[in-house]
Amino acid sequence: MEKLTGIQRTITPTIADFMARNAFVLNQMERFQQLNVKIVYPHKALCDHMICHVVENKKVLYIDDNHLSVHGANEISWIFNPTMQLIRDQSALAKVIH
Repeated sequence: MEKLTGIQRTITPTIADFMARNAFVLNQMERFQQLNVKIVYPHKALCDHMICHVVENKKVLYIDDNHLSVHGANEISWIFNPTMQLIRDQSALAKVIH
């Protein structure tokens, strides 16, 4: 459409838009973190200091306005590594103790 009309459109939200839209959820996640619950923030992998990316390597990251595509999930899967390592370490420690 852009080539036909000359009008550039963007669907990429700003980080400010994202933070405003998700303020309630982010606040709740912070409250859980204070209870020593391990929280993973996917937006830290999807957003930079200006925008939240919706396309990576010419592939869409979302299937709708809230849910990651398979490609999107694969692109950010690394953010779960520290949490998974913590679970593995705790599991190994539990085996040693018992």
